[in-house]
Formats: sequence, structure tokens, C-alpha cells
Amino acid sequence: MEPAALPLLWSVVPLIIVLFLLVIKIYTSSPAGKRLPPGPWQLPLVGSLHHFLLSRHGDLPHRVLRGLSRRHVPLMLLRFGAVPTLVASSAEAAREVLKTHDAAFASRHLTPTLDIFSRGGQDILF
Repeated sequence: MEPAALPLLWSVVPLIIVLFLLVIKIYTSSPAGKRLPPGPWQLPLVGSLHHFLLSRHGDLPHRVLRGLSRRHVPLMLLRFGAVPTLVASSAEAAREVLKTHDAAFASRHLTPTLDIFSRGGQDILF
């Protein structure tokens, strides 16, 4: 590589990285019309997975969720990669989700994997 092209390379690479992060932020941000519950801070691409991976002493997932609910709110939005997940970690929050907003969660998208494991959506677990 020529020495004259090196400064151009050092100016183009950061620009590409910034544009890549901007595209990821726009792609993963929620639409303006949706009011989503708060949650812990998230990284692009991995979402909230780092809270589980970097927990002290390799805590179990339910202990990590308990700690997050104590630090934040009982009803929080976590993202596991690109999948948004609503976590209700108190009886009041679960009641709010399951009774008050039951119609909003009844029309959940059935993925092919869930279709196989839940026998066409007939299982109560999924």
C-alpha cells in the first residue's frame, strides 16, 4: 500500500464504522408509535445478553433477572439479540400483562420452531 493512501484509509475506516453503528441503531430502535416499557441498557446486536454473560460468579438466569428487576422496574423489556422479550417479575406486573393486555399478547407470531414444539400452538407452555 502506498504511503499516500494510508491517511485516506484512516479517515474512511472510522466513517464506515460510524455508519454501520448508525444503521444498526436505526434498525433495532422501536417505532415511534409504540410505547415500550423501560429496561436495562442494551448493546447493538446482542441486546441485553451481556447482563447474563457478565453476571458475577456465573449466576443463574433467574437470579440475574431478579437483580435486574430490583435495579429497574418489575415490568421491563429485554432484548436477546434481535428478539424483544417482556419480563414481568412481580405478581402485579404479571396480572397487568395477562389480564389487562391479554388481547395484545394473544396474537403472538408463531415461528416454525414453536409450531413444531407446541403442536401447532396448542400447548399451554408456548
